[in-house]
Amino acid sequence: MWLFRATGNESYLDILSSGNNGGVRSMFSWDNKFFGVQLLVSKFILRGKLQNGNPWAAYRENVDMFVCSVMQKAGDTNVRMSPGGMLWFQPWGNTQYITSSMLVLSVYADYLEAAEATLECLGGNVGPKDLISFVTSLVDYILDANPKNLSYMVGFGSSYPVHRCTTREGFDWFNKNALDPNVLEGALVGGPDADDAYTDSRSNYQQAEPITTGNAPLVGVLARIAPLS
Repeated sequence: MWLFRATGNESYLDILSSGNNGGVRSMFSWDNKFFGVQLLVSKFILRGKLQNGNPWAAYRENVDMFVCSVMQKAGDTNVRMSPGGMLWFQPWGNTQYITSSMLVLSVYADYLEAAEATLECLGGNVGPKDLISFVTSLVDYILDANPKNLSYMVGFGSSYPVHRCTTREGFDWFNKNALDPNVLEGALVGGPDADDAYTDSRSNYQQAEPITTGNAPLVGVLARIAPLS
């Protein structure tokens, strides 16, 4: 799809038109990139560079169904939400799946806005502003607007994890209760569980491990919403 975008050579489309379109994804992540392809196809459909018919319509339908589920507009297939308003995908490093979802919602919002289109979900229509508003609420949650009033970005705000899981200096620090020997400014930890609970302990690697795959998409999200602040 990127080669088609760069060259306009339609022979590149044959690869995607005759194979697996990925189906409806449950997440967009470091090892699951199908949604990115689907989103790029949707962009071309919205801009009139691909017809909204077979085989391309299925790509956009998959995008719409995933986005509707993230937005809590897909009924029984909604992504789980914690009581405090956090998307919940899995126990280990959940914030990386939140920020990647935030990124694709932000990108899709711009695609829809440019095409003057809205997303039709089972639970009602969703517009570009709805997507950005939801993304902003998730950013706020990560940065301390949550039941624990804790920023899950190390070094941000007045309260943040001080016992992040780390391999620096080996096990000399792993079992200590002392504060981290250095502040890893900007690191995003794995985050709370499905009930908004978080234990600040180095041995709690599923929640306390810093994850570059969480920070990377968050950079794009913050760049998108920064003009709104």
